[in-house]
Amino acid sequence: MGHLGAESLGAVGLANTLFFTFLSFGLGLVHGSTALIAQSVGARRFGDGGRYYHHAQYVALGMGLLITLALALPGALWFDLMGPEAEVRELGVSYLAIRAVGAPFLLMIVGRDGLMEGLGDARTPFKIS
Repeated sequence: MGHLGAESLGAVGLANTLFFTFLSFGLGLVHGSTALIAQSVGARRFGDGGRYYHHAQYVALGMGLLITLALALPGALWFDLMGPEAEVRELGVSYLAIRAVGAPFLLMIVGRDGLMEGLGDARTPFKIS
């Protein structure tokens, strides 16, 4: 972003700070399924692991949509609280709205990776990413 100018760089930096602050709550909830799935596999209760995975996907979708709504709609409010210059604010609000739409998908990918890691396969998610 640096080649686009200081305003663009500042806008992306502030928007990503907001995005990952909100996203961290969803990441913690969804990634917790990895341990539950691994315990189920170790205890040979594969059905429980499948249920944990499905619940993680529901949580990912729900949290992702909440994050999208919390950031995309009132994005200008969050930037007003931080007080950047007008051009940084304008660029940041636009970038944040676009970035926030990806939250449900990102959290669902984390849930999918948690399933694979819980099954003992950490390589496949790494290769896909």
